[in-house]
Amino acid sequence: ASLSQSDKSSQTGYDATEEEVLLIKWRGRSYMHCSWELPEDLIRLDPTNTAKGKLKRYFQSLEISMGPFWKKVLSDTQTGVEEDYFPPTYVEVERILASDETEMDLNIFAKQRGENRRLDKEALREKELAETADSEARGNCAPAPQCVVNDNAEKPTENGKQTWDPEDYVRYVVKWKGLPAAEMTWEYWKDIKADFVDEVEDYWLRQRRPTAAETKFKPHPNVREFKKLKESPIFGVSSRERPVIGVDFSDETQSEVDENEVSLRLRSYQLEGVNWLLWNWWNGRSCILADEMGLGKTIQTMTFLEQLSRLKSTQVRGPFLVVAPLTLVAQWQGEATAW
Repeated sequence: ASLSQSDKSSQTGYDATEEEVLLIKWRGRSYMHCSWELPEDLIRLDPTNTAKGKLKRYFQSLEISMGPFWKKVLSDTQTGVEEDYFPPTYVEVERILASDETEMDLNIFAKQRGENRRLDKEALREKELAETADSEARGNCAPAPQCVVNDNAEKPTENGKQTWDPEDYVRYVVKWKGLPAAEMTWEYWKDIKADFVDEVEDYWLRQRRPTAAETKFKPHPNVREFKKLKESPIFGVSSRERPVIGVDFSDETQSEVDENEVSLRLRSYQLEGVNWLLWNWWNGRSCILADEMGLGKTIQTMTFLEQLSRLKSTQVRGPFLVVAPLTLVAQWQGEATAW
């Protein structure tokens, strides 16, 4: 294990009787599995006998940066507010790249969305009840009854036994946001299904074989078939349906259901650039879109490729190869996801 953060202490001052705990980033596991551990437990349970040396170097670095009384310094700087010990993006899925299964029933994802929506509603209801009880307690009123929801608890079956879902133990190779490919990890479905259903579903949709019509070769269209785009296509609103099973939407407004969808459109000069790219493609000419920085060359290029795949007269299926510096690959991926 590699160590990343220091002990938790009381806000009033360092108490030598308190136990020191360390936030551990485990080798071969994602930041999702970081945990607080006692130093003596790390030494006792370490099969490689490397934890003791890492602990020593970590404490020496704290002493160098904060002085011999670094424990008191850390204790005095505690604010009581939960800190971010690493960037939050480190626990956000960027892309699913592989699985240890070869096929999957896509209805699982619709059911999981319904389950996630149900748990979110119960958590919100629990929070509202807690706030009501707290306000009544401050007003010397009898607190309202609260319902406790354990989101992590297994749901019992009809005979009272806990359920076991075999899909929970399907593993996926996860590329995490903000981390290099070397930090990819295997993760169980049960650990990512609460927040990343769409990303896993997208992976399985990419695994589907193309139809015969999609793979059929089409000759290059005649330039006379070219039609200039007069208005920008709408982006940011996904055309892919995300079905939800087991949830009643009667008490939700349409804005609540579509709260994450924001429509985006090209500016007039960007639309002109897309038309120019399409015109050159129709004429079989290579071209260079040499706009200045910040004018949207990335989205113009992606719109050009999107039009080639969607227009009836072209229907170029792809995939398309984008060659870019490594420092800009993440930007291309981010823009493609947003648009």
